[in-house]
Amino acid sequence: MNKKKPPRATRGKRRTATEIAEALELYDLARAALPAAARADLSDLIWRSDAPPEVAALRRALEIALRPPPRTIIRGVADAKAWLTAYYAGRAQEEVVVLSLTAKHAIIRHDVVAVGSVSSADPTVADIVRPAIRCGAEAMIVAHNHPSGDPAPSPEDVAFTRRLREAGTLLGIDVVDHLAVGAGEVVSLRERMAW
Repeated sequence: MNKKKPPRATRGKRRTATEIAEALELYDLARAALPAAARADLSDLIWRSDAPPEVAALRRALEIALRPPPRTIIRGVADAKAWLTAYYAGRAQEEVVVLSLTAKHAIIRHDVVAVGSVSSADPTVADIVRPAIRCGAEAMIVAHNHPSGDPAPSPEDVAFTRRLREAGTLLGIDVVDHLAVGAGEVVSLRERMAW
């Protein structure tokens, strides 16, 4: 009998569809090899160190299949600009996006908090901070696009950013930046307001 080796996965490497398929195939093989009694107690058995080889194979398959993909880390404004320029490409309406970040600025999630017209979107400060609070973010980047193509921040953008920073300070969430995106260019309100 020709036994397949479990797929080799390393931390930080994205799994291919083939590796995931191999892991699921290995899972099915290991599960079928287990007696019915062992399948009933699978949740107890699977993580024991003295488990039979079939269970160990199942554990390896699950570890591979359930490993979360690596997170994008925002090391600076340039990383945020690259991510947002790609995200906003071709958008015809103004959208406000919140990037919720870990303390080391890895993206936990991104949320569209408002979609407006071709010239405005009017979220409240509560709309902006809500997703960051829900996922336990320690920092956030707020961004919106200007479908007109001119990324210059308006006076309303500046006033909103001030209120947002005050809320972030009160809630213990670092507002890393507020970025305005237009025609492939990104303007940092942090740089403009020198905070």
